[in-house]
Amino acid sequence: MARVDDERTAQAWVSLQIYRERYPIDHMLEQVDSLQRSIARRREKHHAMRRRLGDLEKQLSETRADLRATADEIVGSRAAGALLIEEILDRVRQDNDERWSPTPVRGYRVWRIESGAVWGNQVPWPEPRLEGRCLRSIPGDDIPHASGRCGPPACGIYAVKDLDMFPASVGRCEMRDIAVGVVGLTGKVVEHELGFRARRASVVAVAIHHRGARVATNEKSEIEALFRAPSDAIERLGNNSVSSPNEARAFLERSLKEDQWT
Repeated sequence: MARVDDERTAQAWVSLQIYRERYPIDHMLEQVDSLQRSIARRREKHHAMRRRLGDLEKQLSETRADLRATADEIVGSRAAGALLIEEILDRVRQDNDERWSPTPVRGYRVWRIESGAVWGNQVPWPEPRLEGRCLRSIPGDDIPHASGRCGPPACGIYAVKDLDMFPASVGRCEMRDIAVGVVGLTGKVVEHELGFRARRASVVAVAIHHRGARVATNEKSEIEALFRAPSDAIERLGNNSVSSPNEARAFLERSLKEDQWT
């Protein structure tokens, strides 16, 4: 905000003009006239600076508008790029039989009961869920690798599409200390001719032949108990026993079809 004269200063300059018209005092005002000329130069400079400031403010306003418009264009371009990327990646996933499942994709898995724990092919399953990892990948990699470049075997949690992929004695839950189950695969899922590889798997049904008993269940709490302490859980689940291998297989096949994503 521009400064203005105080009342005393303004009155002094008004009085000077009055007295100058009234009396011949120009010879006494040499210093005042010099000061007036200096003030006039400064006033002209001030006006020029205000004009320049007005121009700069106009340019700044226009630049801000351009900045907002450019930011909107960037957002719009990134959104368009995202659609293009999604379209390209969809084609890549189709070409590599890869999908991101909106609901779990179901498949069959086998575990062994050993030393009081449930084991997959390489690692124990202390609970009925597991997230896959790749020993050859770097943090941030999209697991499992669709190309299988990290194998063999390629990374991911495996499941098959058909019980007949296992030996008959396994698929019918005849072998002792073996568990056969249905898992729901989520996250990135790579489909192959005979099965899947996935980022995550959760057990939704299981049949176990252990300690002379054969039981089957799809109850979450019972599945949790079987994976945490299979020997103890088997003794408590006598009412879940299945009378024959064929009954165990039928139970697993029904479990696969429930809520199956297609």
